[in-house]
Amino acid sequence: MDEQPLIEKLAATWHLDVPERRQLPEGRAKASLFLNAIEDELRGGGWYPAGVTPDDDFAGGLIEMTPSGRCRIHWKTQISFSQFEATESVEYASCREAATVLLRSLFGQEIDGIPIDWAA
Repeated sequence: MDEQPLIEKLAATWHLDVPERRQLPEGRAKASLFLNAIEDELRGGGWYPAGVTPDDDFAGGLIEMTPSGRCRIHWKTQISFSQFEATESVEYASCREAATVLLRSLFGQEIDGIPIDWAA
């Protein structure tokens, strides 16, 4: 399998199995490819992660692509076992900027144990 479909799967599911991980160059996920996958998802469906809306229960961030082409991150925190609260929505000039903020905030240096190569 080529690298791009692997990164697209990782961006969609936040997981790769062991054989898939072995196919990544140097076992790393290129941030540029991951960000491309997020932007593609936003252009295709308007939200990342797909299938989640601000009304759903989640902790973390959700990117919305607005009709103007800008992107907004809706942030929520878990306040009790089964309750989540919206904390803020922040708009960004580009979806790439929003995707970078979300990826760094949620995962930092690795996703599902796979190092993110921020230089690539």
